Amino acid sequence: EILQKWNCSKKMIWLSVAIIGLFCLVLNAMTPYIADDYAYMVSFYDQQWVRTIWDVAKSMYRHCFTMNGRVIPHTLEQIFLLLPKTVFNIANAAVITSLLYGMYRVAKGKGERNVALFLGIAMAFWRYLPAFGQVMLWQVGALNYVWALGAMLIFLWPFLNWFTGCESVSWNLRKKSLFSVGAFLFGMYTEIASFIGIFVAVMLLLMGWLMDCREWKRNGRWLWIPIAFACVGYMCLLKMPAELAAKQGSFSIGEILENIATVTQMMETYQFHLLLVWVCLIIIAVTLHADRKRLLLSLTFLAGGLGANYMLIVASYIPERCFYVSTMLFVMA
Repeated sequence: EILQKWNCSKKMIWLSVAIIGLFCLVLNAMTPYIADDYAYMVSFYDQQWVRTIWDVAKSMYRHCFTMNGRVIPHTLEQIFLLLPKTVFNIANAAVITSLLYGMYRVAKGKGERNVALFLGIAMAFWRYLPAFGQVMLWQVGALNYVWALGAMLIFLWPFLNWFTGCESVSWNLRKKSLFSVGAFLFGMYTEIASFIGIFVAVMLLLMGWLMDCREWKRNGRWLWIPIAFACVGYMCLLKMPAELAAKQGSFSIGEILENIATVTQMMETYQFHLLLVWVCLIIIAVTLHADRKRLLLSLTFLAGGLGANYMLIVASYIPERCFYVSTMLFVMA
């Protein structure tokens, strides 16, 4: 009874959030500038030190032609490099903690508070995320990866609330407009997280429409607008001059088959236990006649995670850190 009381305690939830946040802050403080962080201290425009916001703007313009299309995270990188490292340490710890708490809110649904669930999500990330430091702590890596996960969860939030019925999305025009602009920026953020975020949002809308067409017409129809804005943003990302040249592989049949084998092997190495746990839990949930929407939501997260991994089969190389999206979605599933 005491353990159950602690597990449902609001104070224990916020204490756990604070401990996780402090732990992340310590890890960030222990992580120095590494590799590409030094490269982004110099302008891609004229190879001089970046000292002002105008230097950042000129550098990112040239970056689009020489590196890749991820303008937003690399702009943030050069801005943070103008500031003391402590500023990024605090901001990144806040983003990581907020991401874990957001995942917890989605996972618990309308149920009671559950400290064990929140800590379990945090520990699953710690244990199963390949290249944890590159994704979560390395400054340029964190801005490209874990910040993309945060943006993805924010983008998906109204779709999740609408699909599960946890919260109304009958927003006013101003809020809808701001969210649509944010959706455009999310679409431009990064290749994998943006695409899979759009994919999951579309899946949720289609399933909601099939399950309750009347509710979709009343509250869900407008959500196609931010999806359209996100798609436009994603196309802007892909149309950056250096983007396809930087990320695209040869597309030969042999190379694609080799990449399929590589991705499958990496999934077996890093994510086998997560998928095994999911299979066991989905069998139990079906046996116990769990809520249909929660089961469909879990399947959608699983499909999104698999899609995020197998998107990599057309890449020129497959680093471990690219499994960041699938790890989040598999944990949530």
